[in-house]
Amino acid sequence: MKNDPNWGGEHGRRARDEEALKPVSKILETEAMAITPDGQTLVSAFWDHTLKVWDLASGQCLATFSADAPVVACAVTPDGNGVVAGDASGGVHFLRLEGVESRRR
Repeated sequence: MKNDPNWGGEHGRRARDEEALKPVSKILETEAMAITPDGQTLVSAFWDHTLKVWDLASGQCLATFSADAPVVACAVTPDGNGVVAGDASGGVHFLRLEGVESRRR
Protein backbone atom coordinates (compact mmCIF):
# COMPACT_ATOMS: atom_id res chain seq x y z
CA MET A 1 0.00 0.00 0.00
CA LYS A 2 2.99 2.24 0.31
CA ASN A 3 2.99 2.88 -3.46
CA ASP A 4 -0.80 3.16 -3.73
CA PRO A 5 -1.61 6.83 -4.51
CA ASN A 6 -4.90 6.61 -2.59
CA TRP A 7 -3.22 5.83 0.74
CA GLY A 8 -0.77 7.59 2.95
CA GLY A 9 0.38 11.15 3.09
CA GLU A 10 -1.71 14.18 2.30
CA HIS A 11 -2.96 12.81 -1.04
CA GLY A 12 -4.31 9.66 0.57
CA ARG A 13 -6.08 11.65 3.27
CA ARG A 14 -7.70 13.88 0.62
CA ALA A 15 -8.86 10.87 -1.43
CA ARG A 16 -10.51 9.25 1.60
CA ASP A 17 -12.09 12.57 2.66
CA GLU A 18 -13.50 13.17 -0.83
CA GLU A 19 -15.01 9.67 -0.87
CA ALA A 20 -16.62 10.19 2.53
CA LEU A 21 -18.09 13.52 1.42
CA LYS A 22 -19.78 12.28 -1.78
CA PRO A 23 -23.27 12.01 -0.20
CA VAL A 24 -22.86 15.44 1.39
CA SER A 25 -21.67 17.02 -1.85
CA LYS A 26 -24.79 15.76 -3.65
CA ILE A 27 -26.97 17.47 -1.06
CA LEU A 28 -24.94 20.67 -1.44
CA GLU A 29 -25.80 20.81 -5.18
CA THR A 30 -29.42 21.57 -4.34
CA GLU A 31 -31.61 24.43 -5.42
CA ALA A 32 -33.77 24.14 -2.27
CA MET A 33 -34.09 21.98 0.85
CA ALA A 34 -36.74 21.29 3.48
CA ILE A 35 -36.67 19.14 6.63
CA THR A 36 -39.67 17.23 7.96
CA PRO A 37 -41.05 18.40 11.32
CA ASP A 38 -39.67 15.30 13.09
CA GLY A 39 -36.15 16.22 11.90
CA GLN A 40 -35.52 12.77 10.40
CA THR A 41 -35.94 13.43 6.69
CA LEU A 42 -34.55 15.99 4.23
CA VAL A 43 -36.18 16.81 0.90
CA SER A 44 -33.94 18.45 -1.70
CA ALA A 45 -34.69 19.99 -5.10
CA PHE A 46 -32.18 19.68 -7.93
CA TRP A 47 -31.53 21.42 -11.23
CA ASP A 48 -31.30 17.94 -12.84
CA HIS A 49 -35.15 17.72 -12.73
CA THR A 50 -35.27 15.62 -9.54
CA LEU A 51 -36.54 15.89 -6.01
CA LYS A 52 -34.84 13.55 -3.55
CA VAL A 53 -35.85 12.34 -0.10
CA TRP A 54 -32.98 11.62 2.30
CA ASP A 55 -32.75 9.87 5.66
CA LEU A 56 -30.70 12.29 7.75
CA ALA A 57 -29.41 9.67 10.19
CA SER A 58 -27.90 7.42 7.50
CA GLY A 59 -27.45 9.89 4.61
CA GLN A 60 -29.25 7.38 2.36
CA CYS A 61 -31.47 8.57 -0.49
CA LEU A 62 -34.88 7.01 0.19
CA ALA A 63 -36.71 8.11 -2.96
CA THR A 64 -36.27 10.16 -6.11
CA PHE A 65 -39.06 11.90 -7.99
CA SER A 66 -38.62 13.28 -11.53
CA ALA A 67 -40.10 16.44 -13.03
CA ASP A 68 -40.23 17.82 -16.58
CA ALA A 69 -38.09 20.84 -15.63
CA PRO A 70 -35.46 21.69 -13.01
CA VAL A 71 -36.95 21.58 -9.50
CA VAL A 72 -36.20 24.92 -7.87
CA ALA A 73 -38.32 25.00 -4.71
CA CYS A 74 -39.70 22.59 -2.13
CA ALA A 75 -41.55 22.63 1.18
CA VAL A 76 -42.74 19.93 3.57
CA THR A 77 -46.32 20.00 4.88
CA PRO A 78 -46.78 20.60 8.63
CA ASP A 79 -47.75 16.94 9.20
CA GLY A 80 -44.54 15.80 7.47
CA ASN A 81 -46.39 13.51 5.05
CA GLY A 82 -46.44 15.75 1.99
CA VAL A 83 -44.16 17.84 -0.17
CA VAL A 84 -44.94 20.73 -2.47
CA ALA A 85 -42.31 21.39 -5.13
CA GLY A 86 -42.02 23.98 -7.86
CA ASP A 87 -40.14 23.62 -11.11
CA ALA A 88 -38.51 26.16 -13.42
CA SER A 89 -41.35 25.95 -15.97
CA GLY A 90 -43.88 27.10 -13.36
CA GLY A 91 -45.20 23.62 -12.56
CA VAL A 92 -46.28 22.82 -9.01
CA HIS A 93 -46.04 19.23 -7.77
CA PHE A 94 -47.79 17.73 -4.75
CA LEU A 95 -46.26 14.52 -3.39
CA ARG A 96 -47.17 12.22 -0.51
CA LEU A 97 -44.36 10.65 1.51
CA GLU A 98 -46.42 7.73 2.81
CA GLY A 99 -44.41 5.06 0.97
CA VAL A 100 -41.16 6.64 2.11
CA GLU A 101 -42.39 6.70 5.72
CA SER A 102 -42.84 2.92 5.69
CA ARG A 103 -39.18 2.43 4.73
CA ARG A 104 -37.93 4.37 7.75
CA ARG A 105 -37.04 2.56 10.93
